Amino acid sequence: MRILVCLCGALIFSISCSFGQVDSLLNKTAQFPNRIFAKINAKTSSLNEALTKQTERYLNRLVKKEKKIQEKLYETDSNAARNLFNGSETKYTSLQSQVASGGSAGSASLTGEYLPYNDSIKTSFILV
Repeated sequence: MRILVCLCGALIFSISCSFGQVDSLLNKTAQFPNRIFAKINAKTSSLNEALTKQTERYLNRLVKKEKKIQEKLYETDSNAARNLFNGSETKYTSLQSQVASGGSAGSASLTGEYLPYNDSIKTSFILV
């Protein structure tokens, strides 16, 4: 009789322990997507920052190269240099401000929803 009571007690104890593990396992699996999304967001933001820095450096290099070309052309033909490079500084400053603000020129805002019908229609118009 004692053996039967001990076995029943051990069975009840093992079942209660296993339910605790299942609950813990459920919590871990519920948090799994959150952890993955957090890592993906961190990686995306670091890549975005690196791309922004690279773009700013590239724009600065373009400004310097354009100024050199403008100076050379100005020595040859000052009117052509003024006409050709008229407003280029404002264009570069607007591009730099767009890069700094995180906006992109001419792109539609992304909603995160894929609409296959709209995609098919846009593609068919492009191909026609």
